[in-house]
Amino acid sequence: MMKWIAALAATMALLQPGAGEAACARPDPALLRGVWQDFRAATLEGRPEQAARFYRFPLKLLSPYDGDKPRLLPRAVFIAHYEELFRQQMDSDAQDLLSQMKKGGGREYIGEPPFNEQKCAYAVPTRIGDYNFSYDPKSGWRIESLYHPYWDLYDALVR
Repeated sequence: MMKWIAALAATMALLQPGAGEAACARPDPALLRGVWQDFRAATLEGRPEQAARFYRFPLKLLSPYDGDKPRLLPRAVFIAHYEELFRQQMDSDAQDLLSQMKKGGGREYIGEPPFNEQKCAYAVPTRIGDYNFSYDPKSGWRIESLYHPYWDLYDALVR
């Protein structure tokens, strides 16, 4: 009788909603800090292939102005024009992305947006400086988009 009750209890547990699914686990916030430091090192050292590992392609370039549609940057264009994307300074008042990163010194604020337990995902990307990171359980933290001070530079790059 005890074996039958145990078997019935096990069967009932399997019939519960969500049975057999892996539990949703929120990623450790320290993991993003480590990814940021590794990405920052690759970027500061000027290693485009190494830095590209931290991006999800096509990369969305976001305008600093509201209302503009994102521009999609393929990996090949990113690698070919890496110097222009990160070191180009169009006017004397603005800093290029690399200078902004140096200025941060690796101590940039990393917030934690709301986590949606049902979708097992963050509700919005996590922003660090001009970079928007998203988390995927298979590939980890990747930069899905970035705010580029010279968003219109894109037109010259993709020709």
